[in-house]
Amino acid sequence: MFNGKIIPDSGWEQLANLSILDLSYSGFVGKVPVGITRLTKFNSLRLSSNPDDLKNLSFTIKPIFLRNMSNLRELDLDNVDLSAYGNEWCSDLVNSTMPLEVLSMSNCSLFGFFPKQIFQLRYFKFLYINLNPMLYGSLPDFSVGNHLEILIPPSMGNLSQLVVLDLSNNKLQGPIPRSLFQLSELSQLSLASNNFNEVMELELIKDLKNLWNLDLSNSGFSLSSLEEYDGSSPSSYPNISFLALASCNLTKIPTFLKYKVINALDLSNNRIHGEIPCWI
Repeated sequence: MFNGKIIPDSGWEQLANLSILDLSYSGFVGKVPVGITRLTKFNSLRLSSNPDDLKNLSFTIKPIFLRNMSNLRELDLDNVDLSAYGNEWCSDLVNSTMPLEVLSMSNCSLFGFFPKQIFQLRYFKFLYINLNPMLYGSLPDFSVGNHLEILIPPSMGNLSQLVVLDLSNNKLQGPIPRSLFQLSELSQLSLASNNFNEVMELELIKDLKNLWNLDLSNSGFSLSSLEEYDGSSPSSYPNISFLALASCNLTKIPTFLKYKVINALDLSNNRIHGEIPCWI
C-alpha cells in the first residue's frame, strides 16, 4: 500500500515478475521512479492522471527503456508530463518490439515529428495521441491490400484490427490517405483540430460499417461538395450515433442522417443555408 502522494523510489526490484501495474488516477505527483522502467515483464502499464491535476506526474526518464518491454500490450500515460523527452517517445516506440495493442498518450506534451512508422506496430487496436498540439506530421497510407509490401512491411503486419483511432488536436496535415477508410473494424475515428486542408467526400465512411463515433470538426477538411446520398440505400452508411462536423464548410445537412438514430450532432460554424428540413 502506498502512503502519500509520491510514488516510492525504492523496492521495485522485489517486483521483478510484475506484469500489471495500474496507478492511474491515483493523484500521484512528482517523477515516475526509475525502478518502474526496469521491470521488463509488464503486460500493462497504466500511469495516467486526471487532467485536472495539471500533469503533476512527470516522466523524466529517457524512453529508450521501452526497447526492453517485450511483453507490453498496454501503455497508458494520459496527462503525464513527457516534455523532458517529448521528442523521443515516438521514435523509441517505433524501435521497440512491444506487442502494443493499446497506446494512450493524450495531453502528454509530446512534440516534434510524428513518424508514420508508428502505424506499422502490428497489434494496434486503440491509439490515442490527441491534445499534443506541438506534434506534427502526416498520416501514412493505411493500405492493407496488394501494395502492402511497399507501404507496410509484411513482417510488421497491418492495422486491419484497429478499433479506435484518435489523432485530434495535433498539427497533422494532408493529404488524408483514402485507405484510412478501409479499416473496416474502426468504431471511433477522430481527426478533429488538425491542418489537413483538403476536400473530402463524406461518402468515404460508407465502408466503415462499425463506425458509431466520427469527429472531423476543425480538421481542415472541406465537405462543401457533399450532395444528396448517391442513390444507394441509406443503410449503406454506418449507424453513427455521435457525429461532429463543425467548421467543415458544409453547405447542407447530410441527408443520410434522416435515417439514423443520432444521439449527438454538431454542425456548427458551417455554411448551411435555406430552410431547416422537417425531419431534423
